[in-house]
Amino acid sequence: MLDGSGAVHQTGQELMIAETDADVGQVAVEAASEVLAFPITTLWRYSEAEDAFIAVARSAGSKSALGRANADEQVVEERVPADELPGWESFQSGGIRVYDDLTDDETTPLASGMVAPLGEYGLLVTGRTDPQAFDWTDEDLCRVLATNTEAALVRAGRERELQRQHDRLDEFVSVVSHDLRNPLQVVMARLDTYREHGGDEHLDVAERN
Repeated sequence: MLDGSGAVHQTGQELMIAETDADVGQVAVEAASEVLAFPITTLWRYSEAEDAFIAVARSAGSKSALGRANADEQVVEERVPADELPGWESFQSGGIRVYDDLTDDETTPLASGMVAPLGEYGLLVTGRTDPQAFDWTDEDLCRVLATNTEAALVRAGRERELQRQHDRLDEFVSVVSHDLRNPLQVVMARLDTYREHGGDEHLDVAERN
């Protein structure tokens, strides 16, 4: 059986084959819940245009803690203004923040929480319903998971951009092929006619095309 560190690194391999941000997010929150025993976990993407965080994936425990009737329900573009999301300071500073006792905070179901930034992408927010739940080992494992998740999100973004460029190139080639086809057909027809019957006017038309 893998220990926590080995399991997180194995999760990194799963992250690197995830194709979309939602896929990456789901692998990350499931790893936090099942491997690290952080049952209430959400991955938030930061939108600079909206200055808000958008929930990309939630663990089943997170959905249950929020009172969702169906723990398998998909996240539907939940948005929170950036400065209203716990952990905004972590996103700005780029460092993990641990909250040992949130029992007096009525805005969250967590009694203890940890927030790990994902570079410019967003935040991995995780926690438990008991206070003082995290130690330095948990923090290290969360940091490894966050680093792997950020790398996977960067890769997925690059692959999407490459796919967009590929699609644009395909469209360009298709348009150019269509635009070239008719004049080339005229050129070939005129050259064939010239070979059979002569006539400089056929060469003139071919040259123009």
